[in-house]
Amino acid sequence: MENILVVGASTRPVAASLNSAGFNVYSADYFGCEDLLPSVKEYRSILEYKPHESTDFFLINLLIKV
Repeated sequence: MENILVVGASTRPVAASLNSAGFNVYSADYFGCEDLLPSVKEYRSILEYKPHESTDFFLINLLIKV
């Protein structure tokens, strides 16, 4: 199997397809949602996501712009 790195804002769809095709998938994305985990060997994300908790990132940005 070949290793491949997927980089983007939301990499889950591409990572899932590549995983199905037999690649060892590594990902660097913005969100890092839990549904990415079955498709990748390892991932890094920008947001500090914790299950069942909000990152408050969008709320904070919305309040700053108001």
